[in-house]
Amino acid sequence: RRGFKHALAQFEAAELLAQGDETQRVELMALARKMSASETRVQACAKRRRQPAANLDTAELERAATDLVPMRPIGLCHSVFANKRAVPRQGHLAPSTRGEVVFGTDVAVAALEGLEVFSHVWLIFYFSRNTNKAKVKAWLERDKAVTFPPKVKPPLLQGQATGLFSTRTPHRPNPIGLTLARLEAVEASRRRLIVSGIDLCDATPILDIKPFVPGDVPQFAPQFASWVGSENHKLWKVQFTENALAQLGALVSSGATKFFRTADELTLAIEQVLCLDVRAVHQGRGSASAGSEEPVMHQCVVDGVQVHMLLDGSERQAQVESACAYDSSLLPPV
Repeated sequence: RRGFKHALAQFEAAELLAQGDETQRVELMALARKMSASETRVQACAKRRRQPAANLDTAELERAATDLVPMRPIGLCHSVFANKRAVPRQGHLAPSTRGEVVFGTDVAVAALEGLEVFSHVWLIFYFSRNTNKAKVKAWLERDKAVTFPPKVKPPLLQGQATGLFSTRTPHRPNPIGLTLARLEAVEASRRRLIVSGIDLCDATPILDIKPFVPGDVPQFAPQFASWVGSENHKLWKVQFTENALAQLGALVSSGATKFFRTADELTLAIEQVLCLDVRAVHQGRGSASAGSEEPVMHQCVVDGVQVHMLLDGSERQAQVESACAYDSSLLPPV
């Protein structure tokens, strides 16, 4: 558009020159020169934008870090998972799992106004159960000897490695997590949100809450690494013995659970969790030699209930054998 106006001004100046109107001709030529200079600046700016950004050096990062303020949790998430055992890799994979976000008293009740009309919220949290806290602390203190592995081995890649930032591993330089949870209820007077479809351990620090909005949905078809979607066809079959079902019913009736009010609700949540292969990596999860694993006994905690199951990797099957009230002395909250 600027180029067109520039050419038009020059044309009109030439016409006026032919007609002998010298004053207007000078004014139009001056305007044309000004527009030409402006166009040159715009082109130079666009050229700079197209150029790749230079690598940030350490000194520049250090200067940027001086403006940062340490974050402080706004609340805690209490969930059905007493420890890391069997926590889903993504909350939506086990939509029946439940929890609550409880805010501190220094968070005003008015801050929750308007949230009740949204169906989902983003939970931004701190991976408080990580085992490398000393390393993260040293990195934050700029210990030059501390580095993070540039590649990790996600279980779905069956022993192969990929770049750290192409994964959702909790072991990151800044151990911050993000999950999309369904918002079941807002209890503003109690400073509490009831959520479902979560992948957070109990007492996880919450750094921020954001509503899920239409702008979060891509306007184009998103693309993923092929290995990310490979989990869909690897779901395990889950069975319950009659003894286990009876024990689960008795535990719910006795008030042992906090979030589930019926045995069917609890059973469904356990099934959704166990079908995702809850074994640790050293127990065969993500192994490329699938089919050779021997069945192993395993246990996890779901809403105050300690679940004992037999896991058969060769058949991709989990059978719940029994259940009892959670005893932290027998299964530490790691």
